[in-house]
Amino acid sequence: MVVSSITGYTAILASFARSTRSDGITPNVPALPPQGHVPDLVANPLGFGFTNSEEYDTWLKTGVLLSLFLPVGMILKFSSGSAKQMQVARACARPLFLLCCQAVGESLTRKFVSPLPIRIMVPILFNAIRLGPLVAWLATPMGPASKLLAGLNLAYWSVNLFGYLIPIAAMRYMRAYFLCVEAEQVVTRPGFENTAGLLP
Repeated sequence: MVVSSITGYTAILASFARSTRSDGITPNVPALPPQGHVPDLVANPLGFGFTNSEEYDTWLKTGVLLSLFLPVGMILKFSSGSAKQMQVARACARPLFLLCCQAVGESLTRKFVSPLPIRIMVPILFNAIRLGPLVAWLATPMGPASKLLAGLNLAYWSVNLFGYLIPIAAMRYMRAYFLCVEAEQVVTRPGFENTAGLLP
């Protein structure tokens, strides 16, 4: 139900974004700059230095290990066990399902060249909604190794949402969108950088 709601909401926003303004040509929320040139900031709003860094790569690989490979292994191990083990497998499967839906949603927004605000909204929504099933997974009676994995997932996705997606990624996506796509005209002052910070 949640996944279909997010998908429907994203589809409605994308449809509105593609509909045209009163001039009949310009989309309401353009995905690319009107000049046709795609600046690096739009192509990679996080910045190439950030996305190519070792820390970012390690963070992503940690997420894949904690949230994909280890839960799949746990589900395979517990899926043919007792009723208690099946309950643990079900609790583990919910956040994994949301993660897979998020990956599909992000891939579709990139494929159909959705505007940057819609592209960043997808991981934020899925990450926020995933916290509920992660808390339920942590509250499920299970062994210490399973509880540790649930706790690590909850910690990882909480830090990802409140320490990365909202304060860093959303701001960079909005900056890229408003500076490179929405800005119809950029006016520079005489003196350029030499006068930055000075009062007129």
